[in-house]
Amino acid sequence: MILVENSNDLEFSQTVSIYYVLNNFQIPLALGFIENIQEKFTQIKLVNFDEDFVRLHKTEYKNLLNNNKESLDSILIKNYYRYNG
Repeated sequence: MILVENSNDLEFSQTVSIYYVLNNFQIPLALGFIENIQEKFTQIKLVNFDEDFVRLHKTEYKNLLNNNKESLDSILIKNYYRYNG
């Protein structure tokens, strides 16, 4: 679960792809969905981490799991997919 500032681009149950910025490159990190929208923050539930990221970037992955501020600042929510059920 990650917590981000609210954005008009985020809607409940919306699927998002999450990237990690490393040396100015955007590396696929995870997929998730908007689980809860609060007054100032939105909760994104991570569904799965990209296997290549976990395998190739073990230090960055470990830092994310340990809530390292620099690592968390490197997260980019790049794409938004709206569910039109």
